[in-house]
Amino acid sequence: MSLLSIYQEAAGQSGTWAAITGIDGYGYPEYATPVDIDLIFSRHQKLIKNASGDEVLSEAQALISEAVGLGDLITFGGTEYEVKAVDDSPPIITSDVMRNVFF
Repeated sequence: MSLLSIYQEAAGQSGTWAAITGIDGYGYPEYATPVDIDLIFSRHQKLIKNASGDEVLSEAQALISEAVGLGDLITFGGTEYEVKAVDDSPPIITSDVMRNVFF
């Protein structure tokens, strides 16, 4: 049982994750086929630093146990979000790593 599954039972939230796989000939990102994931989504905004090092206000955030990366797409509630920052928390109780992902 993952650490997220304990919270997942109460929240019951899920979405999809499409990992970025590369850049096409026109400079646009290409993505893997989306897979189902469990997450805990929050519309809480936070001031974060994006991949360029600029401070921006995130639209929302989610708690995810998968190894998502910058630029990946998370779809939740019919809305697609691009991952702008990831905060990997060290394991607390189990070997699971919980990622706070910011959009």
